[in-house]
Amino acid sequence: MKPKCMTDEDYRRWQLWNNRVVTMSEMAQSPCQDCMPDFAREMRAIDMCNGRPGGFAGTIAPHQIASIENRRKAMREAADRAFELYMQGMKQVDVAKTMGLSQSAISKYIRMKRSEMAS
Repeated sequence: MKPKCMTDEDYRRWQLWNNRVVTMSEMAQSPCQDCMPDFAREMRAIDMCNGRPGGFAGTIAPHQIASIENRRKAMREAADRAFELYMQGMKQVDVAKTMGLSQSAISKYIRMKRSEMAS
């Protein structure tokens, strides 16, 4: 199911990115599994969130922890690369195309990196 916060194009790009993972255990079942709580909060404020950040209900099983940590590491690396390209003067839309990610993900990564730099 496509989350309310994503355009059809965002969802298509997320699916392509999600299919690039190395193992099936690392593959997200929903874009919401990759969502950051702050982004979900922003989207809920404008009635654009119908999911659950992190995608897990209840207790996380031990075998899921490594998968979650690997996905978070990959997300941090993607955020670093996206921000680097953006700071080199590339437009957000071009960063998204280059990295095969959605524009909303790139915007989120850039906001995240800017807030890290500010603190």
